[in-house]
Amino acid sequence: TLQEDDDQRVAEEYFLDRLRPEFADLAEKELDVAISWGRYAELFSFDDDTDELYLEKQTEP
Repeated sequence: TLQEDDDQRVAEEYFLDRLRPEFADLAEKELDVAISWGRYAELFSFDDDTDELYLEKQTEP
């Protein structure tokens, strides 16, 4: 999803909307865990100001 978006940024709400049918009240906690692990593994970043997940632009060596 992040790779397919034009600016490689997706709102947190997009993922919550997909998690809520399965996890209901636990959706936010599940997403928080996924975001934490994704950030730790440097798979993506999270903008706390805009509540968006995003891919950092790769720089050429």
